[in-house]
Parts: sequence; structure tokens; C-alpha cells
Amino acid sequence: FLETATSSLINCDELTLADQLARGFAFESTDQMLAWTLASVAGGHHREAMRRLRSGSHPPPLEPSENALAAAEQGDAEPLMQELGAHCSERIALYCRRCIMFYQASRNIGMDYQEVEKVEPTRLLSMMLSPQPYEADIGLCRNLITSFSRLLDRSALAEVLASSFVESLLTQGTLQWSGDKLDEFVSLLSPSQELLGDAALSRIPSFRKDTRKPGRQGGGNDANLGAAGGEAVLDIEQEVEVLVMAYHSYVQGCCERSVSELLCFLRSRTDLYVDRGNFHLLVRLLVAIPEYHAMEYMFGNLVRHGQLPLLLNEGRRSWQEIGGRQHSALAVALIRFLQVNY
Repeated sequence: FLETATSSLINCDELTLADQLARGFAFESTDQMLAWTLASVAGGHHREAMRRLRSGSHPPPLEPSENALAAAEQGDAEPLMQELGAHCSERIALYCRRCIMFYQASRNIGMDYQEVEKVEPTRLLSMMLSPQPYEADIGLCRNLITSFSRLLDRSALAEVLASSFVESLLTQGTLQWSGDKLDEFVSLLSPSQELLGDAALSRIPSFRKDTRKPGRQGGGNDANLGAAGGEAVLDIEQEVEVLVMAYHSYVQGCCERSVSELLCFLRSRTDLYVDRGNFHLLVRLLVAIPEYHAMEYMFGNLVRHGQLPLLLNEGRRSWQEIGGRQHSALAVALIRFLQVNY
């Protein structure tokens, strides 16, 4: 009973309370000792931590490898932490995982371990994704989200992910994410990806107005679009990347209605893209959103304005990237469209 109570406190980061409980009952917990050792090693005190571990009245049956100790001497404590964590019981597995994650995050963002522990989780996630989520360690971000005893607020996480994505477009320049990278990014919010899609599209006020979906207010139909509250505006190229990311979110979340609303919005925006001569945006959308049954009108716009070579060139590049081993769905959809209409 005391072991379980002590481990529960450790998993909630209450190491001091766990220590007081153990001392009060003259009880020595192996999990407690290992938890203190992990925290000390992560904080840069591996020598002191190992001395304390070895001097216990009932030392745990472990001796770190020479390689792990040597790495700690060189400033990389992760191998030592991994070896220590492997000897912790399942009762404090969550704490061990979180401790290692905080250490990795401290090295990732260049902040002391003790300071990282104090940062609110969603704020820490934002720091780990900044300035360019495309280059962030998504695996580490996923560990952050899943390393707490209580589920983190999904709406707050969606706002962080959407904000980091949009902010990178505004400050780092428009970047066309690959489908695989987008799938990896939006999967951070699994199984609540629809919240991410909604948070992303809230940065395009006219989306809610054009689709007549209640809940958010929109502003005009201008090319430069910003979120409510005075946030920086998006140009139409950035808008398209937000739409593509939202699409991936809705597909992963199996949100058919939201996908349909997004496709309706695309139809209403295509005239603006065409009027401004941004045919490359139609190509980007056709490549990134394979809903060709609802987007054939984009083929027609490209053909009528003599811009089909843009799509053919992009299709040829994509085909070469997959080794030319199979016909892409885009090529098949284009051929069918041309056969039916021309």
C-alpha cells in the first residue's frame, strides 16, 4: 500500500511529499530512490546522484554502464537516464518518461532542466515548435503531450499547433509541407484532429462566413485575411497552406462534413485565385487535396487559361519522386476530365 501511494505521488511530480510519506512510515522505496536519482541526473548532478543511489541501505540491483557514465561526464545524461529508467517499476513509468522528456526538451530549446519543469505544458509545446514546426522534433512533441497523468486540454493544444503553423508562415516564409509531414504534424492532436482544423480555419475569417457555419465571425472577402482579434493577416499563398493543413486534420479525424465545407469554400475562393493569375495555387490545391470529384472545375480553369502545363510539370515531378512505378490519382482524374469535356 505504501509503495503504491508513494509511486502515485511520484507520478504527479510530488517527490517531496513522497519522501515525507516514506520517512513518516520509516519506509524506503526503490522507486522513490530512482525517481530522485533521475531528477538529479537530469539537473546536471549525476555524480552526487550516483553516490546517493549506491549509499542506500538497500541499493537497487543496477550499475550504469561505463559508456552511460562517460556520456554524462561529457554533458549528455540521456543514456544514463535511459538505463536508470529501465530499472524503475511500471508504477512510476510515467514519471520516468516525463523526466527524460523534460531533459530532451531542455536540450532541444536550450533551457535548464529545472526551468523546463516549471513551464506550462502548452507553452513548452509552443517553444518546441518555434520558429518552424516543419523542423521540430515531432516525436518529442508527442511525448510531451502524452507524458502527463492528466490529459492536456485538447482545445488549448489545437490553438498552439495552429498558431505555430500560421506564425511560421508569417515569419519564416510560405512553405509547402509534404503530405507525410502534415500527417505527422496533425497527428499530434489524435484523436481530436478536427479541433486543429477548426483552429486553423479560424485564422481565415471569411471561411465561416462563406460556408455559413456558425460560431465565428468573419471579415470580408479580401485576399489578405487575418484572424479575429487583430492578428497578422495571411496572404492568399499562406491561406492555401492553412487550408491544406486543415484538410489533413479533417481527413485524419474522419470529419466528412468539415471536409465538404472546406471544399465548398475552395470553390468560392478559386475565382479570386484565377482573377489574380495565381494558377500555381490551383496546382498546389490539386496536388495536396485529392478530392478530384469535387475539384474538377480547377482542371477547367487551368485548361481555359492555358495553364495546364503548370499541372503537368508538377504531376511529372511527383511521378518521378515515386519512381515512376504507378499512375497517380491526379493523372487519372485529369485524363478522365479531358476525355469527358474535350
